[in-house]
Amino acid sequence: MDELSNNMDGVSFNRLASILHGKISRVTLIRELNRLKENNLISVERDNFHRQKKIFKLNSRIINLIKEMRVHEEMALGDPVNRFSTLFQEYFRKIRETKDEFIKSYLKIRLSRLVTSIIYNF
Repeated sequence: MDELSNNMDGVSFNRLASILHGKISRVTLIRELNRLKENNLISVERDNFHRQKKIFKLNSRIINLIKEMRVHEEMALGDPVNRFSTLFQEYFRKIRETKDEFIKSYLKIRLSRLVTSIIYNF
């Protein structure tokens, strides 16, 4: 989902597979994209210029969630000493509010990556 969030306008399967090359296999990518689609977290559209090409996009609910959390992330990265606890509080609040287990897991993973990044860059 992070790679999809970096391409808010959508990304093709081949481009996504190229970005994730060496991290996950194409088969795993297909399986995960299908899982995201089944959970209504992404939409799949046909490319207007190529009939067989599919474009994968995050749904608006996820886009808004990521945008909201990025505001807190940027503040924490700008001033980690004073904003670190606020970042945790906002993430924990959002995790508690979210009913979707898949999104909860994603938020936890996103927070752990951010904390790791802050610690290594501090």
